[in-house]
Amino acid sequence: MLDLLAETLKRVWRILATGFSFILFAVGAILVAVLGIIFILPLPIPKFRKQLWFRNLLRIGCSFFVYVVQLLGLLSLSTRRQVGSPVSGHIIVANHPTLLDAVILIAEFGNICCIVKQTLKKHPITALPVSLAGYIPNSSEDILELAKAKLGAGENILIFPEGTRSDKSEVVSRFKRGAANIAINSDSPILPVTIWCLPRTLAKQEKWYQVPISPPRFVVTIGSPILVADSIDVERPRTVQYRHLTRFLSDHYDRALEDANCFIGD
Repeated sequence: MLDLLAETLKRVWRILATGFSFILFAVGAILVAVLGIIFILPLPIPKFRKQLWFRNLLRIGCSFFVYVVQLLGLLSLSTRRQVGSPVSGHIIVANHPTLLDAVILIAEFGNICCIVKQTLKKHPITALPVSLAGYIPNSSEDILELAKAKLGAGENILIFPEGTRSDKSEVVSRFKRGAANIAINSDSPILPVTIWCLPRTLAKQEKWYQVPISPPRFVVTIGSPILVADSIDVERPRTVQYRHLTRFLSDHYDRALEDANCFIGD
């Protein structure tokens, strides 16, 4: 009986702490945007430098948020790198199991430009941060050229090929061609990032208060860069290349996510 009561209290605490975390995120996003407008926007420096400075500010905010949710006992996070130094001019490709994935990756990487949903550019909380950071809406007609220019300038592009979070019943959803299109069009290396979450939380169509029985563990693995020329036949027509690279990436994640040993040890 006491054990059941203790578990119930722990779960109630995590629901309350999760609600607090959502409020903290909203307040933090607004605060970061205000700081950017006051201290970065007026600076007499090129626009791309303002975006870089704001992204660094955003990274600090996301890092603080990830630290707080771990401190509250809502999750644990460990990161494994197969590449030693920070990367530049890479397409960071990641699977998308939870609502926290982008926040975790922004906190992990430095000069990162996200491909975001158009709705985030219109949302009252995220509109200003997305605009100040120079993120690219996935609805942009010239998305390939915008991404190519940013990659050529040494920025990293973050994209989730699933397009949205996967359902809780799925390991990974079907990949769309966006990541492959950008990689082939820019001839840029792909940095595969695999995100494991067990038990799953904040999946697609899951309410914020539907917390799992135990705090989830996140394991983020940053793999070795993948070169387009080493993955597919680049002599084939572009449309075939897009399809084949998309399938290659999808198969890569299917294999990686089958490895349940990632949850054993650090």
